[in-house]
Amino acid sequence: MLIDRASQFRYACEKYRDEHEYPFASMKYFPRGCCTLASEALLRYLRDEGIDGAELLNYRVHREKMINHDFIYVLDWAIDITADQFPKEERHVVVRKIADLPKTWKPLKRFTLDQLIEKNSVEGECTLLKMYNDIREFIPSTAG
Repeated sequence: MLIDRASQFRYACEKYRDEHEYPFASMKYFPRGCCTLASEALLRYLRDEGIDGAELLNYRVHREKMINHDFIYVLDWAIDITADQFPKEERHVVVRKIADLPKTWKPLKRFTLDQLIEKNSVEGECTLLKMYNDIREFIPSTAG
């Protein structure tokens, strides 16, 4: 179920990038450089789909160099819909147990959806929710 929901959302992000007249900031380069925006929006989608308790995780990861990378944590699973921005990763969506993350990866921060909505709100309007609503338009109608 998680892989299906994550894949549907990944597809919607690609369509948003390709077809939306004014994509948010770095989303026009999706998946490259979009792990935070895409993961924040995925967090909202999972809640809307009835999957509670998910959080955004910010990790220090070692790829070719040390970088920060965001993905979703839910039910002991890590969900990454931007993994293919990195060399050597061909999968568009990666879902794996948190315990199976490379030992060189170090957790830095974690955020709930409510914390992210508060963080992304300016004068009562949340840019995260605006982008999410635009992306949601591209989710296939067969997605429950």
